[in-house]
Amino acid sequence: KKSCPAGFGKGHAVPNNAIHNKKQCPFTRAMDSINPIIDMIQFSIPPGPRFIPLNWLINLHKFGCWIFVLVLMVYYDNFSIGAWIYIVLHGSYGLLWVLKDMIFPDQAFQTKVTLVSAAIASCLLMLYFLPGYQMVSGIADNHPSTDRIIVAFVCYFFG
Repeated sequence: KKSCPAGFGKGHAVPNNAIHNKKQCPFTRAMDSINPIIDMIQFSIPPGPRFIPLNWLINLHKFGCWIFVLVLMVYYDNFSIGAWIYIVLHGSYGLLWVLKDMIFPDQAFQTKVTLVSAAIASCLLMLYFLPGYQMVSGIADNHPSTDRIIVAFVCYFFG
């Protein structure tokens, strides 16, 4: 048996395969009301058919981050310790993400999306490239302190 998600309705355990009693769980009621909107935005904004799996877009952006930063490093001739740390952390994270998707695929991300939903997802995923661009281009500090480097690695290791 399990309880309502997020701790709502504590003490109202339900069997693992049962649907939550909506009177007992406001979290489930709230999610049920917004899930159709989220699904429409994430997967099926018109026009067009669903043609590309969402995980392809996610994997392309996660894996492509280190390539993007490496190109920026060459373009800006910036091979600082901060740039290398950024590329190592984000690059290895991206590689591990793709490997995880190949071994343990998330069924929600296997869903095909429309062109507009794919464009929105790509724009949101491109935000991951912004910190790398800011650092390598010189907009942001590219010589982090030892303390900042340690915090970055600790955050990376513990997720």
